[in-house]
Parts: sequence; C-alpha cells; structure tokens
Amino acid sequence: MCHIVDGKPQLKVQHKSGYYAQIQGQLALSGLPWCDFIVFLTGSRNIHVQRIYFDVLYWGQELLPKLHAFYFNHALPYLYRLECVAVSSCSDAEMVKRIREIP
Repeated sequence: MCHIVDGKPQLKVQHKSGYYAQIQGQLALSGLPWCDFIVFLTGSRNIHVQRIYFDVLYWGQELLPKLHAFYFNHALPYLYRLECVAVSSCSDAEMVKRIREIP
C-alpha cells in the first residue's frame, strides 16, 4: 500500500488495495482538488498524513475508461435484465439494441 520515499511512507498509485483509485474517483466526483490520506503505522504506532491531489490524467486515462466499460458492459446489462424479469418481456437482442441506443 505504501512505499518509502525520502524516509516517508507514500501511497502507491497501482497498489492492489485500490486506495489511490478510490481517492481519485472520490475527488473527481466531489470536485475537490485534494484530500488527506491518513495511515496508522502499526510498527511505529505513528500516524502518517499524505495530501493527495486530484490527478486529471489518471482519472481521464485510467479510471474513467474502466468505469465506463464496467457500467456499460456489466452494470447496465444486469440492471436491464432485472427490469426484464420484473416485466417478463425482453430478449437479449432487444437488450443489446436498447443499450447501444444509450448516449
């Protein structure tokens, strides 16, 4: 999650924990320019605070395309199928057609 830079722990951008991605997504959606990421270091029993600024390139080139793909490839079809089950009247072909019509 963190690595040491100049003797201080720093949040890793591509760490599997996803904290950096979560922070960037929250900053993008809230419109805030930065947030403080606070970590309790169990070994030293210290608290480390790191200011994380919104990274417009990371958001636009990494996160937003992944979120867009997830929404249109997984979330929206799932929600559409739930609606179809509720009204019992949709085919897969109809679902694909309707999803492609969404801007």
